[in-house]
Amino acid sequence: HYPDNVRTIFSDSKNNIWVGTGNGISMFDGKTWTNYDDGNGLSNDLINSIREDSAGNIWACSSHAVYKLDGKKWNSLRFRNDTMALRCFIIDKKGAFWFCTDNGVIRVFNNSIRLYYGRDPEIYNLFLSAIETDRNEIWFGSGYGILKFNGTSWNHITLEEYFPYMIVSSIVNDKNRNIWVGTEPVAPMDSDENAGLIRFDG
Repeated sequence: HYPDNVRTIFSDSKNNIWVGTGNGISMFDGKTWTNYDDGNGLSNDLINSIREDSAGNIWACSSHAVYKLDGKKWNSLRFRNDTMALRCFIIDKKGAFWFCTDNGVIRVFNNSIRLYYGRDPEIYNLFLSAIETDRNEIWFGSGYGILKFNGTSWNHITLEEYFPYMIVSSIVNDKNRNIWVGTEPVAPMDSDENAGLIRFDG
């Protein structure tokens, strides 16, 4: 069946379309849909993000679990932290996992875990989206603009000249090196003038 309650969409290296929903994951191979739910190890989780690593493995995350597809079964790693919920993640060129949460960023690489959050200078806790650029920078959409990380230091972009009060809820880059930023108001009662789409051309 076609997926509903869609939360995220991802296209892998084989052109399969992966759809994360409120009821699990659906995959479209160009002809048919394959659905994964609690019977495949997903525990009825709301899937927030789906990615592929350099070896072709498919990963997914919900608010409190990370999943890796093994054949038709999803193996899970429970994420137990009452103060942090996973919003999305990316896998960078080195193979490091970057998890955006509502209380900072988690980097996992070679069995090492590093947490970046409010105690670090210029870091705001609510992280909603992320990309890696061709300059090997990680750009994060946050509750207060964009944060860029170059491996050693953070740079904050408020975007106040465009939208004074907004949340960066989505960020993607295209093949022409443009970076597209989707924003929304900080609060539902705020004006829609503080929401929109911004393009950075480098």
